[in-house]
Amino acid sequence: MDINGLPSQLSQNRFDPDLNSRSSLPDSAGLYLVCLKVAATLPKLFDSVTFCEFNGSKVLYVGIAGTEKSKRKSLRERDYGDHFERNNAGKSTLRKSLGVIFGYKLIPRDRDPSTGKTKFADKDEAMLSSWMKQSLFLYYAKHPTPWIHEDELIERLNPPLNLGRNNNSVNLEFRKKVSQLRNPK
Repeated sequence: MDINGLPSQLSQNRFDPDLNSRSSLPDSAGLYLVCLKVAATLPKLFDSVTFCEFNGSKVLYVGIAGTEKSKRKSLRERDYGDHFERNNAGKSTLRKSLGVIFGYKLIPRDRDPSTGKTKFADKDEAMLSSWMKQSLFLYYAKHPTPWIHEDELIERLNPPLNLGRNNNSVNLEFRKKVSQLRNPK
């Protein structure tokens, strides 16, 4: 499938973690868009953000499941498991970004704090999971080599929570602020 066929496939596959079961997501590689539900609200830090929309919903993040290096993570494991279920911001850049925006304090993830790997306290992780399930949903598309389209989708949709691979000047200051919150010095 080429990039031009992706919007059609994405729009046909919607997953709401508050309504749909984990097993409704495919256990295969693919791409996904994390979008904001219509009635959901975002923290004040998002007030200055210019959003792109997909099917009338604000796009917050573009991701892939399954990589060239590791085919282990499927849409089911990556999207639902890492983002919505596991309560570990250390495994999800989306969770980590949202958590720091909500003001949750990063703590060491490992017994050895010198690794620099972080997560949030259990209570904060639980509150974040609850908010995410109530406020976000996914559009997804199965794809055997999702990494070949990830950068182009990020470029087209300029999702504000894609920090490292988003070179769009729109929302640049927001992304810098989130990066600073994630990596305080």
